[in-house]
Amino acid sequence: MALPIDAIPIAAGRSIAGALVITVLLYWTYERLVGEGADPVLRSSMSSDTGSASILLSGSKAVMTLAVVAGAFLLAPVAGGPVVDATRPVLLGLGGLVVAHWIVEKEERE
Repeated sequence: MALPIDAIPIAAGRSIAGALVITVLLYWTYERLVGEGADPVLRSSMSSDTGSASILLSGSKAVMTLAVVAGAFLLAPVAGGPVVDATRPVLLGLGGLVVAHWIVEKEERE
């Protein structure tokens, strides 16, 4: 029996989404530091009858974007308040991932 998405409480849904985003960030970090060193990339493309739009974020900008999204899911004071009580470790962890990717990117450019 399939569980309708509406049956998941808001806080649980935000927790799941935040955990998935953090999993992607950790995978990108592992691949960048231990794996092949490929840049993380976020791509989106939309088109309609009136035109098209696309966005491409790579490297530390992609990591920063996902870190903001994860922070919004876990720490935003909406829909029942923050999901995580201790905000400082979450912010330091997400910020540390962004800084680590920025340092690696800077080292690659030099």
